[in-house]
Amino acid sequence: MKDKKWDRLIKLNNNILNTRSKHAYEEYLDELSLDTKIVPKKYYEILKKTFEFDIHGCGISGAGGEDAVWCILDECEEVEKYWRRQFDHVIVTEIIENGLEIYE
Repeated sequence: MKDKKWDRLIKLNNNILNTRSKHAYEEYLDELSLDTKIVPKKYYEILKKTFEFDIHGCGISGAGGEDAVWCILDECEEVEKYWRRQFDHVIVTEIIENGLEIYE
C-alpha cells in the first residue's frame, strides 16, 4: 500500500527541482511540518519568519528535526542577524567560484 504523504512530498520535491521557487521551498516545509518529530514547532516558526526575508528558500535537514536548518540567499546580513538571535550556533557558508568559504 502506498503512503499518500510520501507521494505528496515527492511531488513537492520535484517542484523544487523544476522551479527552484521560494514558494516551492515553503510549501515543502509546510508539508514536513505536519509532523513535529521532523520539524519541531520552534524551528518551523523561525523558518516561516525567515521566508519573510528576501531569500530563495530555507528548510530543515535530517530526519530527526533538530540537527540543522539552512537558507539559500544572496545577501545574508539580515537573516544572519535574525538567526543569531534564535539559534545558539550559526555558520554562514558563501559559495565562491571554486567551492565554499565558511565564516563563523
